[in-house]
Amino acid sequence: MNLLTAYNTQEECAEVIQAISKCLRFGMERVNPETQVDNKSHLAFELGQLEFMIGKLEADLELDRRVMLNGYNKKAMTYATYAKLFQPEPKDTL
Repeated sequence: MNLLTAYNTQEECAEVIQAISKCLRFGMERVNPETQVDNKSHLAFELGQLEFMIGKLEADLELDRRVMLNGYNKKAMTYATYAKLFQPEPKDTL
């Protein structure tokens, strides 16, 4: 395994977690005063870097794309199940 690829992918995962946490805590439109970038744009940037590293890791390790798609599809099904639990309740109308 290429350690640079592994460590860099791990780092990008952590940066995406941090960016999502900032969106949840401060809101998507909050602007970082140091970078002048809003949280939504920063999250999009970090996701782009993670997407690159996932592709690099997939190639370097010769991962089976079918297994990856199986994981993708399984997550889609479980997400759909849990998403139903988080639907807002309809308001009573009189």
